[in-house]
Amino acid sequence: MSSRENDKPRHSRSFWLQSVRRLVVKVGTSTLTRGTQTLDASGVEDIVRQISDVRAQGVEVVLVSSGAIAVGLGRLGLARRPTSIGGLQAAASVGQNLLMHSYESLFRAHDLPVGQVLVTAGDLADRRRYVNFGNALNSLFEFGVVPVVNENDSVSVDEIRVGDNDTLAAHVANAVEADLLIVLTDTDGVFTADPHTFSDAARIPFVEGVSAEVTCIAEERHATTRAPGLGTGRMVTKVRAAEIVTASGIPMVLAHGAEEGIIGRVLDGADVGTFFAPAAPRSARRK
Repeated sequence: MSSRENDKPRHSRSFWLQSVRRLVVKVGTSTLTRGTQTLDASGVEDIVRQISDVRAQGVEVVLVSSGAIAVGLGRLGLARRPTSIGGLQAAASVGQNLLMHSYESLFRAHDLPVGQVLVTAGDLADRRRYVNFGNALNSLFEFGVVPVVNENDSVSVDEIRVGDNDTLAAHVANAVEADLLIVLTDTDGVFTADPHTFSDAARIPFVEGVSAEVTCIAEERHATTRAPGLGTGRMVTKVRAAEIVTASGIPMVLAHGAEEGIIGRVLDGADVGTFFAPAAPRSARRK
């Protein structure tokens, strides 16, 4: 038993946050655009500043960023999300350019280089490509780069898509053997009911493993966490992401991306969002 296991009970946040040295942060479309078809400048700048502060403390960070399609729609003058694969691919292609230009400019102000990494479901399903993907991210870490990961929507079709960036972020956390996954969205965590509908809905602060009850709440009683027609993530995809990483021994926090200093507060162990603690020890990356 390690000293960490001796010092803290497994059912506390502090147990899992004592030695976070590698972090994956997933930022949803709603956090980056505030429900519009353009990037919210102050919101994106704040996320970049928080990640830069974490990097200054010696923590390696991967940013899994949504928002490309929504921003691409705005640039193309489209009012609604296309239903065709070609339309989505076009919006993603345009939006990725805008998204990365913004990240490059903002991280440069903190003297941090960024590198774009685009993946498809095939990169995660094939063992050799999956290992190469993890190695690529590790190489970027060695050069002090902040990797910005997204699904390659400009070439993906339904049959070869991961489908949502919550699931992608979970796979990224496994690939780099992260110590923590933070998913930032437009809600304060998982609630006992839809907080937009029921005033007595209570936030669930801590979950050990992902129980059937929590999954049921996400699937049947919790609101969609997206602006209509823009993002693809729902609460159920976030809970499924938690199921993936906790099964590998990696904790996850689901929190509100617009809350001031949220990344630092999560790392400090503040009672924010919903903390998903693994019910089992960490698995090897190969498994």
